[in-house]
Amino acid sequence: MPVAFEVEIQGGEEAKQLLKNIDKYLPSIAANKMRKTANNVLMDLKRNMKMAFSAPRGELESRTKLKHKGFLKYDIVMPIYGIYVDQGTDPHNVSKPYLFKPWQKKTGTRSLSTAIALKGTKAHPFIQQTESRDMPIRIQQFNKEFLSELRIKMKGGI
Repeated sequence: MPVAFEVEIQGGEEAKQLLKNIDKYLPSIAANKMRKTANNVLMDLKRNMKMAFSAPRGELESRTKLKHKGFLKYDIVMPIYGIYVDQGTDPHNVSKPYLFKPWQKKTGTRSLSTAIALKGTKAHPFIQQTESRDMPIRIQQFNKEFLSELRIKMKGGI
């Protein structure tokens, strides 16, 4: 048989009022802080991408974007080849070598598709760097800013 009980705060009118108002502020503060955190992680990822490899990043950088998936949910989306840039590849035949023509012109490389077929590609780990180094910092920052703003709002601040 379930047991039910009721808790009543006696005295402490200020505490009662703070708890009463929390539902007004919690969703909007959380949403704003999560949006900021997601944008910061995207900037960290792009910065790590630039540091990981100096080759032209072209569409990989410009098409890596934030996608809002719902309340407090964001995805970072990028072209599929981003994972291969991050992890590298084993030697393989390039199915569409014509895609490398602009890159070959910029870098002066004669046959990138042949080099990939013989050696594969080197890993340039920018995703893992973002997850292991930057995400813990961003999570701490989110927690600190979220709680700080919640305290201000609940006390009748800004």
